[in-house]
Amino acid sequence: MLGQRAFVPGANPSREQFAFNSIECKQVKTIVKSMASNKAPGMDKIPVRVIKDCLPSIALHLTAIINEIALSH
Repeated sequence: MLGQRAFVPGANPSREQFAFNSIECKQVKTIVKSMASNKAPGMDKIPVRVIKDCLPSIALHLTAIINEIALSH
């Protein structure tokens, strides 16, 4: 590590800084549909199968939540 610069937030040009972009509903649907249904539920205890089954009703809301979280940082 000798000779390497330490990372200082804000010291890098803005093009090199991490940024979130908003996501579209169709992207959320594609990602959810590609998730394996045979995996154990996460911390929320909601099985992926339930999320997939409810996707037509929750996709817009899920997209809004993701974008709100991403863009608030």
